[in-house]
Amino acid sequence: MTVFALGKWKTNGEMIHRAVVPLGYLRQTWRTIDPTWGLGTWWTDWRPDDLVGSDLDAAKSPTGTSVDACNLPHPDESFDAVVIDGPYKLSGTPDIPDGRYGIHDYVSPPSRHGLIMAMMDEGCRVLRPGGVMLVKCQAQVSSGQVWWQPRIFAEHGERISLTHEDQFEFSSWRAQPTRTTCVGCGLKLMRRSDGRWGTLARSTPPTFDCTDGGPHEPGDPEQGHAARNYSSLLVLRK
Repeated sequence: MTVFALGKWKTNGEMIHRAVVPLGYLRQTWRTIDPTWGLGTWWTDWRPDDLVGSDLDAAKSPTGTSVDACNLPHPDESFDAVVIDGPYKLSGTPDIPDGRYGIHDYVSPPSRHGLIMAMMDEGCRVLRPGGVMLVKCQAQVSSGQVWWQPRIFAEHGERISLTHEDQFEFSSWRAQPTRTTCVGCGLKLMRRSDGRWGTLARSTPPTFDCTDGGPHEPGDPEQGHAARNYSSLLVLRK
């Protein structure tokens, strides 16, 4: 019987150290690759002896060079574990810079999914039989639609002959912006990070004033589903 773990880990590093390693999904002697290094937060509390890290952004990459996670310079079946923490956060209508998540401009959810799946395909290529792939993702609302990304990526893993062996759920969550409509001008609004109601336009800066010259007057909030975004870690085995 599969048992799913729910935890209150403060960071990815704590999750790796206190949950993933004790359950044997990463091991000290395994040759492990992290092609989505980012800020290196997976490895702050624990790391394997043979860890190969890289990133598309050369400034972040431990190698000092840009390495595409969708086109790795490694032979087939050369790693015991692959970890993928790609830009799974759907940008929707950006409110604050999302550079930490590898997101700077709007990209449609299907395009974002295609990128993560391509990373998984390449990770599967370099993963040895019996090896483990860890994929960080998040069930999320974007553009008014729920995207069940843990299910989307788990099903893709199964299509490329991986087994969905386990899953970690984070009890912490990221608030979903509240959306509504201005009762004056009828434009779609979102509560911005500074508390003001602004328009949703992606191609232009948000406007905060109604056509009558005053601030937008929000109607009843329309966010009727998934007010919070929860993160998951998929455990897939080849």
